Amino acid sequence: MNRLEKDQSNIAKPLAILFAGLFMLASAGAIYFVIQNNQMQRLAEMQKTDYENLDAVKQDLEGELHEIESSFTDKITENEELSATLQERVKEVEKLQWRLTDARSKLAVSTKENEEIKTRLTQLESIKKDLESDIDALAKTNNELRLANAEIKVELEQTNEYTERLSAHISKMSRENDKLIKRLYQIAPAGFIADNFIVSAEKRNDKLTSRAKFADEVRVQFDINNVPEEFRTNEELYLVVTQFDGRPLENIPTQTVKVAAQDPMVVKAADVEKIKLNSRQHVEMSFQADKDLEAGLYNVLVYADHGFLGATSFQLR
Repeated sequence: MNRLEKDQSNIAKPLAILFAGLFMLASAGAIYFVIQNNQMQRLAEMQKTDYENLDAVKQDLEGELHEIESSFTDKITENEELSATLQERVKEVEKLQWRLTDARSKLAVSTKENEEIKTRLTQLESIKKDLESDIDALAKTNNELRLANAEIKVELEQTNEYTERLSAHISKMSRENDKLIKRLYQIAPAGFIADNFIVSAEKRNDKLTSRAKFADEVRVQFDINNVPEEFRTNEELYLVVTQFDGRPLENIPTQTVKVAAQDPMVVKAADVEKIKLNSRQHVEMSFQADKDLEAGLYNVLVYADHGFLGATSFQLR
């Protein structure tokens, strides 16, 4: 019994200690859980407060975000408008740059043209002075020409009078010359005639001229046709040159020959040509003028051994 009590006493004591430990552990756990619960409550309250604060912040941020998004949209719209406006301004600037370049180019051209105009004006001023001098000289010349014209008019009137007198004189000489030619045909007929006369004066270079001072040789061409049978023999032809009034020329080389006509005559031949006469032929004769002839009218007469063949006239200026 005592042993049992003792054993029970030995068992109860540890149990008491165990229960006491468990109680203390439970008390500590309860206290811990109370403390933890209080902490959890405080933490929950704090989290709730934080949540509420965060939700307020969220709402504020959402409001700010909405404002920012609205402002961003406005800025995008504004930027697009500004971009369009900027593009227009770029185009306007490009136009202004082009106009500026064009204006500078025109200014350069205008400056060059102004310089050219100034140079041209200087030249024109010089030309103007020269023209004024020329005008003065022309005015003086015109006065001189008026005086000369008056003198020429007087001389022309005198020349016209002289021409009229000369024309009358030439007409008279022509009539006398015609009479002389007819008389020659009458007193010294050759039995055939020379016609189709062509007279030409030539320079030393064989070029034709009508100027007496340039004439070096005078050529006379003519035709002899219908020559009778009895005259178709060797014949000497004589070329005689006289003044228009019939006076002989003393300043060209000649030789004196005798024409055996019905009424024999002596002539001074400037050229002698011996030919064989046929029924018809073209003859050319000439004489050296050697610049000894003066301007005026001349007669050319052609003779054969036995008579007068024909005549013509020519003029040298």
